[in-house]
Amino acid sequence: MVWTWFATGWTYALLLPPTLLLPTALGRRDDPVLRAATWVGSAAIVLALAGFLRWVFVVPPLARQYMAGDTTTRAAVDAAWLAQHQLGGALLGEHLGQTLAIAWSTTISVIILRRRLLPAAVGMLGLVASAIYLLNQGDILTTAIPGVPAWESAGFLGSTLWWSMDRHPRLRAPAPASTQPTPQNRLCPAASRCRAAGLPVQP
Repeated sequence: MVWTWFATGWTYALLLPPTLLLPTALGRRDDPVLRAATWVGSAAIVLALAGFLRWVFVVPPLARQYMAGDTTTRAAVDAAWLAQHQLGGALLGEHLGQTLAIAWSTTISVIILRRRLLPAAVGMLGLVASAIYLLNQGDILTTAIPGVPAWESAGFLGSTLWWSMDRHPRLRAPAPASTQPTPQNRLCPAASRCRAAGLPVQP
C-alpha cells in the first residue's frame, strides 16, 4: 500500500509539465493572466502531491507506533493521526489543492472562451468541470463542520472532466515549420525563368 500511494502521488505530479507548458502550447507566453494561472495550477499540483505522500512518510510510522504501543500510546497516535489527516489531507491536499486547481481551470476556460484560442466546447467543459469539482468541497468541509451538504460523486466527476480538458489534443506546442523547400524560399538556377516566376535567382 505504501508503494501504491508513492506511485499514485508521483503519477499525479506528471501533470506539472503540461501545466507549466500550457502558455507556450497556446502561443501566449507573455499573457500575464495566463502566467499567473499557470503558477496557481502548479501550486495546486504540489499541494496535492504533499497530500498523497503523507501516506508514505507520515501514516506508516504512526501505524507502527499504534500497533506496538499500549493504551496511552494508542490514544496519542489517534490524536496525531487526526491532526495529520486534517492538516495534510483535508486542508492542504484537498481544500487548498482542489481550490487552486478550480481557480486554474476556471481562468484557463475563460481565456479560451474570450480569446478563442481553442474550440468553445473546451472552455465550456472546463467551466462545467470547475463547477462540479467545487461541489466536492462540501464533502471535505464535513470533516470539520458536520452538516455541510455534500455530493460524494462531485470529486470523481469534476476531476474526470478536468482531466479531459487538460488532455485535449490541441493543448500542444505548435509543430516546427517544415524545412522542405517551397516556392518562396527555393533558389532557382535558371535566371530568366526564375524572374518570370517571381522566384529568387541562385547567385
